[in-house]
Amino acid sequence: MRKYFIKGVQNRVCFFGVMDIEWISIKVSIVVVLCTLLLFFLFFRTDLRFPSGVCNLVDCRYLSEGTLKWVIALLLVIASGLYVFEIFMTSTTFLISAISVVICSMEESTGMRDENGLLSLVFFAQFLAYAFNNSGIGTNLQQNRVQFPLQVIAAVYFLAGLAKLRLSGLAWFTTDAPYFALEILRRYYCDFASSGSLDLQKMGSDIAIWWANHLMPARLLLCFGLILEVGAFVLLVNKKLAFVYGGFLTAMHIGIYLTLHIFYPSIMLPMIIFTINPVYRLLQLFRWLSGKPKKIKLNSFFYL
Repeated sequence: MRKYFIKGVQNRVCFFGVMDIEWISIKVSIVVVLCTLLLFFLFFRTDLRFPSGVCNLVDCRYLSEGTLKWVIALLLVIASGLYVFEIFMTSTTFLISAISVVICSMEESTGMRDENGLLSLVFFAQFLAYAFNNSGIGTNLQQNRVQFPLQVIAAVYFLAGLAKLRLSGLAWFTTDAPYFALEILRRYYCDFASSGSLDLQKMGSDIAIWWANHLMPARLLLCFGLILEVGAFVLLVNKKLAFVYGGFLTAMHIGIYLTLHIFYPSIMLPMIIFTINPVYRLLQLFRWLSGKPKKIKLNSFFYL
């Protein structure tokens, strides 16, 4: 009787689905990134002197103090748990996107411009995928919940490249290339002023000197980066191309960090998760080394 009761409950409120571990790897990875970044912003970026985004409409200082801050954090953790276990996904993804918009607006209100908007857009894109599926517009939820965020990620890179072409044209990697040595010095010296680390000062000087003395490879690097950004819609062709192109974009981010000391985790990490999916690749490698099949199915998750 207990068996039939449980089966009846499942039939009424959920259906028992076979969820691929690849999708679960994406969800767990993006939730870890989301919670780490947003909770850091919420608890450690509290000096909101320059209202931005939502904080232009609402006084966010009340949200960064006392009980409300803990309520927002609790809502974020609960929503993240619902997201991982695929529960009420339309409402959950919208809630996460809304919380992300509020917290990222608070972070930007401190004067920091870390380009965190992509986090909110990734979850809003998933909200659209689930909303379309519920309304009968989207017929392939398994594809759309990954494809929609990939479209947003590709658009962000494409628009970044388009902005460079619009402002500088081909001069971005030709006549403007020598001036990047000054930008390198500025970035490293700003970090030196903040941290007091003499190593950063020396590193910035060494990289700027190398850049000034090797303009041809420097121009090639700038050109290659611009091509990668403008051609970002290659990510949407298929999974194999997305994996390879994601590797190139990751290399570009590493190069930007090493030369200009700029790191945008809210852009780079979602891109890596949706294109390369490192957790899933590690699981594949582990199963390959252990002599088990590469494809993994998980039968113990359900969604409402």
